[in-house]
Amino acid sequence: MGFSRTQPIATIRRIYRLANVKISRVLTSSAAIWILIAFMNAVSWSHEVGEPELEKLSIWRHCCNEHDCIPQPVSILRKEEYSLLVDIAGAQASVDAYKFADVPSSRTWVCYVVPNGNVSNDNIRCILRPKLGGVT
Repeated sequence: MGFSRTQPIATIRRIYRLANVKISRVLTSSAAIWILIAFMNAVSWSHEVGEPELEKLSIWRHCCNEHDCIPQPVSILRKEEYSLLVDIAGAQASVDAYKFADVPSSRTWVCYVVPNGNVSNDNIRCILRPKLGGVT
């Protein structure tokens, strides 16, 4: 009983095809998991704070998707060319003007990149302040 020269090559080809199928399945599963994670981040449910009008806004979902917005006292000390000098709970910082948004709330919300971090422009994602004239 002899072996042909093509038998080892056929075996190698079969192993190669099985390995490709397994790698393909792993890659497909990994891609599906990453797509699901990306979708969940795109939906990004913001946390509920008992203010339904505020929670409906896209700025709330965009800014508070990490559940890091907290109500804090914010006083505007001075308007500068592209920023505002503010006092946030006793700490002063110059914050880019584009980070401010008027919202239907009775409180001012400060959304941080790193919660409990420094009160600084780099660490503030946005500041949501009550609309002039009160809550609608």
